[in-house]
Amino acid sequence: MEMPRVSEETVAAVVPIAVYWAYAGVHTALGQSRLMDKYRLNTKDEEDRKNMVSKRAVILNVLMQHLMQLAALAVLAMVTGGRGATAKAAGGSPAAVYLTAAARIAVASVWNGAAYHGVHHMPRGVRYNFSDLFFVTWDHVFGTHMPYAVEERPGGDGLVLKPLPPPKATN
Repeated sequence: MEMPRVSEETVAAVVPIAVYWAYAGVHTALGQSRLMDKYRLNTKDEEDRKNMVSKRAVILNVLMQHLMQLAALAVLAMVTGGRGATAKAAGGSPAAVYLTAAARIAVASVWNGAAYHGVHHMPRGVRYNFSDLFFVTWDHVFGTHMPYAVEERPGGDGLVLKPLPPPKATN
């Protein structure tokens, strides 16, 4: 039995979303286990108390974002006649799509980290560190970067995020 051929457009549209949900699932599973407690920025109790948005609302918002992304790519495919423009716009060949998805995981996990954007969710940091993933440069350009320190929590049960005073604006 022959496998049905999947277009480059479909691969380019679906793979990044599938990778996102797989990675989010692994992240959630690790967050529920005790294995990673020593690396947590907030205790589970703090997380439950401080989260203003329910996990259900977050999931629905991310699903909506992904549906809009798929709709935009479908419109692009219709406008261009499906001549590979969608695949090129979303990352190129199927191999490039997989490589881009792997690079997104590496960058999001290693260099950006939860701490940088976590400052934004603190009362003192609400006007700072808006950026996520590749765009931290914009916080520096627009003066919305707030430095921070990550220290071991007293008692050794995780880490604590401490915003530092924002740099003085230069005139």
